[in-house]
Amino acid sequence: MHRADGTAGFAGWQRHADGEKGGFTDSPPPHPLAYFLVDPCLRPDSDALVRALECTWDGAPPPSPAERERRANTHTNLVEVGKIGGFTIYDLWFSRNGFPYPGPDLRSVLVKTATDQYREIDVHIRRGVAFPGSEIVQLGGEPILIAKSHDGGNHNRIAEALYMFRQSGPEPPDFKAVGRAATELMPAK
Repeated sequence: MHRADGTAGFAGWQRHADGEKGGFTDSPPPHPLAYFLVDPCLRPDSDALVRALECTWDGAPPPSPAERERRANTHTNLVEVGKIGGFTIYDLWFSRNGFPYPGPDLRSVLVKTATDQYREIDVHIRRGVAFPGSEIVQLGGEPILIAKSHDGGNHNRIAEALYMFRQSGPEPPDFKAVGRAATELMPAK
């Protein structure tokens, strides 16, 4: 699944995010790590994730004192997934206190692109008991990042977003050769 276009200079890096009312794709700028280590609802309103997580909306009242306290007490856990080329990839887990599941209820995949500069490329809310972490696997000798999520249905299926990394950033794996090889192995009609 393609979720980042990896254009030169990182200008086109995309973030795929899954919020309370569905998903969206945008291309926010890089930020220092500190920007990400707080409840996403405390980010500036200009960050589209704030609205996707229903932290605010047009006509919304300001957060109550209890809500401001809950947001201030969000816990984060930054876990290094691994390295691909010159990039270090992390899962940033958020425990936002008061959501239906114990433990983390939101995960963001961050990519360190320079000293204290991070790109957020994949964000998912927890939608079921299973909330797997990202992993790096070898596919044809090439490292691939797999960002996993559960859509909350009554099944065990885990969605996987695949990312390959080049000097210019993430790009989708190209499976055309696999499709051609499979087609060649199929019996003639």
